[in-house]
Amino acid sequence: MTTKSSWAIVANDNPRLKNDSMEFSVKGVKSYRNRHGKRYRYHRKTGKRITSPLGSLEFFAELAVCNDTGSAVPPKPLRGSLGALTTQYRASPEFLTLQPRTRADYQRVFDYLRPLETDLLVDITPGYVAAVRDAAFKRRNGISPTTSKQCYPCSSLGRCRAA
Repeated sequence: MTTKSSWAIVANDNPRLKNDSMEFSVKGVKSYRNRHGKRYRYHRKTGKRITSPLGSLEFFAELAVCNDTGSAVPPKPLRGSLGALTTQYRASPEFLTLQPRTRADYQRVFDYLRPLETDLLVDITPGYVAAVRDAAFKRRNGISPTTSKQCYPCSSLGRCRAA
């Protein structure tokens, strides 16, 4: 399979490209025509639709933005932080052998705790857990997260009861 190199043709300077009569491929862009003849283009890696006309400066600007966001790798969590602990737990055999529903519930807790990922484990005290529990309870407008009144966001940090 051969790959074609990207072409830097500007449609505004070339009248033959203004009506999309001439086609050319751009590396990393998936192009197809629907049943009505309308042409659509998507960035392969991110799946984002590129709406600018093919070959225009705006097209290549959109493509550059897609390439930048597609290659961004999330930073590794700081060692000894809550984020590192959750990342390590999600990769453990104990987590991977859980039922899918249980894993989804735990993931919802991890997503809720995402703003706290940079907090160090040595700073997590019973008072810290209580503050997280109270914030979660208040965020839910005083409604208990579960029928047993156990606070979901705090269940991974330690046992606590919603007030």
